[in-house]
Amino acid sequence: MEAVHAADVVGANARRPGLNLGLANPMADLILGDHLEAIDWVLRQSSSPRGPFTDLGRRRELLPG
Repeated sequence: MEAVHAADVVGANARRPGLNLGLANPMADLILGDHLEAIDWVLRQSSSPRGPFTDLGRRRELLPG
């Protein structure tokens, strides 16, 4: 996956008194939830816990434990 376009989902909206644009913003929660659902979908399409992504050649078998 990679982003092909950016979308300003907040800046174009009218400013409203009392609207929280910080972490408690309901729109931010919606966007985060959409991203988490997409990640879940990608991982479920693969038999690997890493999804379609490699471990970049790391040799984890050499780690102790």
